[in-house]
Amino acid sequence: SIQPQTTKPPPTKLIPSGVVCLRGNLVQETRDDTAVYRITGLWSMGLDQILADPENKLALCSDFEYEHKTESSSGETSASVPAVTFPPSGTYIGSFTVNNAGVKTKVEEQDVVLNFVENNEGFYNVEGKGSNMYGKYTISGTLSTEGVITIYRHYTSLVAQPTKTNKTKKKESVPQVKPPPTKLIPTGVVCLRGKLVRNTSEGISLDKYCIHKITGMWAMGLDKILADPENSKGECSNFEYEHKASGGVTAFPLSGKYNGSFLVNAPHGGAKTKIEEKNVMLKFRENTEGYHNVEGKGSNVWGKYSITGTLSKEGEITLFRHYQAVKAQPKKAKKVATAKQQKPPAANKKQTTVSRTKTTASKLQTPHKSFTPSTNPNIAAGENLLERFRILLSRLQTTTEILQNWPETQGDSAKIHNDTATELIASIRKIVTGLRTVERHVNGTGPSQAATNIPAEALEKFRSSLDDKCPVPLDLLDLLDIGQPFGINPQCYARGLMKEAMRQLAGLERRKNALAMLGSAIEKGLNERSNTDDVETAPAPESESATNKIVTVSKRKRDEGDETDVVDTSKKMRTD
Repeated sequence: SIQPQTTKPPPTKLIPSGVVCLRGNLVQETRDDTAVYRITGLWSMGLDQILADPENKLALCSDFEYEHKTESSSGETSASVPAVTFPPSGTYIGSFTVNNAGVKTKVEEQDVVLNFVENNEGFYNVEGKGSNMYGKYTISGTLSTEGVITIYRHYTSLVAQPTKTNKTKKKESVPQVKPPPTKLIPTGVVCLRGKLVRNTSEGISLDKYCIHKITGMWAMGLDKILADPENSKGECSNFEYEHKASGGVTAFPLSGKYNGSFLVNAPHGGAKTKIEEKNVMLKFRENTEGYHNVEGKGSNVWGKYSITGTLSKEGEITLFRHYQAVKAQPKKAKKVATAKQQKPPAANKKQTTVSRTKTTASKLQTPHKSFTPSTNPNIAAGENLLERFRILLSRLQTTTEILQNWPETQGDSAKIHNDTATELIASIRKIVTGLRTVERHVNGTGPSQAATNIPAEALEKFRSSLDDKCPVPLDLLDLLDIGQPFGINPQCYARGLMKEAMRQLAGLERRKNALAMLGSAIEKGLNERSNTDDVETAPAPESESATNKIVTVSKRKRDEGDETDVVDTSKKMRTD
């Protein structure tokens, strides 16, 4: 029960924005013998959003509903209780809706305690506490004389967080010296330029979060972005990063881990590729000019990098990525040289790279010295083929490492690029040689160094077995996927054979249907021909009468011809 107060408190001040706010109406209803006090309305990340859109046409708010039931022991409803008991303090039960990317989720709440205290202005202050899946919170607010209730949730986790930042500020406040502005790099370094905004209304996934979002374009230099801000030439690509923070944190800009992605142009103008990035650390520090320097680090598929840049007072952020992959290359060369114990350490980077390439090449070109073939000649031929593939894959890996560790330009000299390109071309030629060696071993079109110790009969038997096991045309993938005893991925090869078998069966089915159609057409033609012959031979009497008529007509014509001959003869005699 609430004890009466001798002095009424002043009204609780309303918080315009930045705190979770619930606003609705408190009404009394009667259900059977129970008085139900219901609170229904809208909630949002700030009172300003509710007041700006009370009908929620912009869908920035969500629904909530709470109720409190009271039942008198004498059977009389609480509606008959004097009006001084309204509004009732106590435990309320209800729920609220969370709009997560268009999908609404209902969050239940139990034991939400609300206490109503009359203030010196004639209406009520609201105090209380509660908890849900997002944590514990305290409640403050007001209830007007018209029954309009406005309450705020103050999450305890949000209150505790500034104390942590205060501790960090104490640790960082020791130097008390602001750095000078970071110098912008005009060209030659990967640059990202865009806008940093703090969004508390759109794109919010939970009611206690706001989002710090960076969007813009990136290119291989700041000069390209400044020369073509509309990206009409297509030399820039889009990027986007965001950082979720608690709604109670109002600091801007906010240091922390940002997640996002950027697009990469295809080599020949195809579809762009999206590269995801996580835990990109950005730290903002105010400089002597009044805006902020940006420092940080991150990593992606191309390696680790450090970040430098600036954030202007207008929220325009410019970041530079400094990749660190080149620093790891000399260490790899030293490890290879130490393991092989061949030549002394190189004097410069170029010599180290060449020694590493020669060491790898000597290792790949002499695998048969440490390779012991099987006693079975047929299996030995397959093992030699597999060894050829291992060599080929090693050469491919070496080429990939050259591309991944491509050095950056040092000054205005392009010599380091020429040296690396020469190394790359030599590595590609070794790949071509390895491919030709595999083809010779499989097809038998020429001598193969790996098969010199294998009898010709074993090689021929091995190639015949490939023909039996590979009814589809052979290529490198088929050989890599062939079954035991020298297969790498027999399941993939079995799926390929099944696909080819289904294709051939489909062709046979089409031929079968075509032959069936042809047989049907021939049968139809034969039937029509038989029917025609039956019609011509059926009316025998009519045929005989017609024949008699033809004979009679012919006889009459002969008689008429004889009479004509007699007349002509008599005329000729008279003339003579």
